[in-house]
Amino acid sequence: MIMKLLSIICTVCIMAQASCGNASNSSSTTWVDPVSGITFVWIQGGCYDMGMTDQEEAALRAALPEWFFNKHYADEPRRQACPDGFWIATQETTQGQWEAVTGHPHQACPGGDEATRPVAWITWFEADDFARTLTRLHNGTETFILPQEVHWEAACRQQETARSNRPVLLGMLDTPDEWVDTYYTKDGQPPVVEEPVAMRVLKGERCSNRRGAVPGYVNCGVGFRLVRLAPGPQ
Repeated sequence: MIMKLLSIICTVCIMAQASCGNASNSSSTTWVDPVSGITFVWIQGGCYDMGMTDQEEAALRAALPEWFFNKHYADEPRRQACPDGFWIATQETTQGQWEAVTGHPHQACPGGDEATRPVAWITWFEADDFARTLTRLHNGTETFILPQEVHWEAACRQQETARSNRPVLLGMLDTPDEWVDTYYTKDGQPPVVEEPVAMRVLKGERCSNRRGAVPGYVNCGVGFRLVRLAPGPQ
C-alpha cells in the first residue's frame, strides 16, 4: 500500500515537472533544435519599410561612384511590409550543424574552426534541401524553411536598432551573404511566372542590401539560415 502510494506521488511529481518544463519552453523567446543544434529566436511581427532609406541612399551616393551605385544598389525599392511574428536562426548554418543534419561534411572554404564556421559554397537548391531534410528528420512535428526576404530584413532591422531586450542575431550585417526564398525582381514584386532556375535574392552587409543570383550560384561568401514555422511564445 505504501509503495503504491509512493509510486502515485512520484508519477504526479514527474507530470508536474514535465508540465512546468513545457510551460517554460512555450514562454521562451528562444528555442534550440535538438537535431541540428540550431538556436532560433522569436521576432515580433509588425510593419516596417523595406528597402533603402533616404539617409542610406544619400550616404552611399556620397561615398560611391555613380556607376557603382547604379549597378549594385539602385534596385532596393522602398515598400511597406507587415510580416507576422516568426522564429529565425540566430546565425548562419554552421559546418557542424550541416553535418548533424546531412550526415556528411560540406566542402569548406578556408579559414576558421570548421565546426563553428558558417557553411558556405552553398547553392540555393542545397540550402532549400537542407531545410526539407531537417523537417523530415522531425517526422512531422517541426517545419523549417529558408526565410522570405521580408522576414530576413525584419529580423535584421530589429538587430540594427538593438537594445538590451532585443534578440541577438549574428552575421546579418557582414558576410557571408545569405540565400532567402524570394525570387529576385528589380521592383521587389513577385514574378509573373515562377521558374525553378530563376534568380533568387541574396541578403547581407546591410539590411536593405539585395542582389540576385541564379540558384546554382556558389561562392565562399554565400551561406544561409533557417526559419522555423511554429507558434510564438505564449
